[in-house]
Amino acid sequence: MNSSQNIEEIIQDHKDLPTLPGIAMRILDAVGKKQTNLKEIADILSTDPPLSAKVLKLINSSFYGLPTKITSVQSAINLLGLNAVKNLALSFSLLDDYKNKDNEYFDYTMFWKNSLVSAIASKTISQKTFPDFAESAFFLGLLHNIGILALLQCFPDKYRLVLDKIKDGHCTYHEAEDDIFGSNHMDVGRYLAKSWRLPETFIAPIGHHHHPDKLKTNKSDIKKLTQILHLSSLFGDLFHHPDKRLYLGQVEWHTKEHRQFETLQIDEIITQIHEQTMHVFPFFEFKFGSEQNYLEVIEKARKELINLSADTIYQSVKEERKLELQKEQENLLKAPKILIVDDEERNIRLLKAMLLSEEYQLIGVLSGKEALDSLDEINPDLILLDVMMPEIDGFEVCSLIKQDEKTRAIPVIIVTALNEKEHRIKALEAGADDFLNKPVDRTELMIRVKSLLRIKAYHDELIDSFKEIAKKNSKLKELERTKEELIQMKKQ
Repeated sequence: MNSSQNIEEIIQDHKDLPTLPGIAMRILDAVGKKQTNLKEIADILSTDPPLSAKVLKLINSSFYGLPTKITSVQSAINLLGLNAVKNLALSFSLLDDYKNKDNEYFDYTMFWKNSLVSAIASKTISQKTFPDFAESAFFLGLLHNIGILALLQCFPDKYRLVLDKIKDGHCTYHEAEDDIFGSNHMDVGRYLAKSWRLPETFIAPIGHHHHPDKLKTNKSDIKKLTQILHLSSLFGDLFHHPDKRLYLGQVEWHTKEHRQFETLQIDEIITQIHEQTMHVFPFFEFKFGSEQNYLEVIEKARKELINLSADTIYQSVKEERKLELQKEQENLLKAPKILIVDDEERNIRLLKAMLLSEEYQLIGVLSGKEALDSLDEINPDLILLDVMMPEIDGFEVCSLIKQDEKTRAIPVIIVTALNEKEHRIKALEAGADDFLNKPVDRTELMIRVKSLLRIKAYHDELIDSFKEIAKKNSKLKELERTKEELIQMKKQ
């Protein structure tokens, strides 16, 4: 798997891909209707008495602190609202289905414990900063790392390399996944959330919870939720990462950097997570381990945060951010370069917008002559080439590119409003690798670009291999000459 491949191509037909339990899908289907029938939701839950009992038991606990006891799902929906009951039901059904998986090198119980802490943190933070979403925040926090399970179940042997890579604590799950797979659990989680027909308020935050600043959206609610989920995941990370100071520093940094969190008291939040974890874990049938109790870890983390000086916190986070920026710059330099050639600026902007979701370096020029003059400097991995341009048209530009030995391997896609058979033939005669009609379909564009970039990458690897072989052959010949000279010297 490499970065140019679409994650959907990798996992969509995989038989081991996680699915939501049947009752969860029925609940989502019912909620997704134009007019949601509350009684229908209650009836669906009543078909699974153990699940209904768990939901009611948690609702009647101190986690919700209700003044009166709730005795039916319908009453719970009427009092707390559909969202609260729905998300609790989804949470219980998800854990019941995936909690007891066996794996000799992955601890599913610890994974779900960390996810539950993130869920509790997400609900707690939402109640203080975005109360309208507080009831959905719990399920969002529980689900945010589901991509890890998908990658583990679909590629168990390969994911073992990820687990080996993170053992020393020098990289995170998503960094190790990027190195091994060329993609990470955020991408997979976003795909799963979309395939399960979850709302955009789940899809976007799951897909960006480690990098909220990279989220491209104008919707303020989704931006808020992504920041909340990121902060919640940092609280979850406190439990398994050996460098507690780093994550405590990250929590402090994040709350100070974002205005929506400026009123949060971190030690108060950790205390609340402490108390709520103690109440919630037993409802999900998790026991606290004697080797390193989760509550003890939270308490330790809270004390460490209080005792750390501001200078220590900011220095730690500053170093971490510096390393992240260096890595981002390195990744940007490795990203494929796509040269877009069109005499209309708006067409260049449109193609850039279509490709913006991928990590490509996108460069636009406004004429065929400018494209030819810049090839040596830009050295693109692929060219999107318009036909109808002044001075020199796209067909001639393509022909000149393919005649030059230095540039003939660069894939060229002709992008034009000309759609007659003769124009396609002319494009192929000029050496074009593919042909797209305007208006361009985004899905078709993405598939063809990725396919040709993959072929170009294989070609470059092959050329590098030939060069390496030639270099070794040259070295071997040099050694042979030296050997002959030594033999001649001995004879004399």
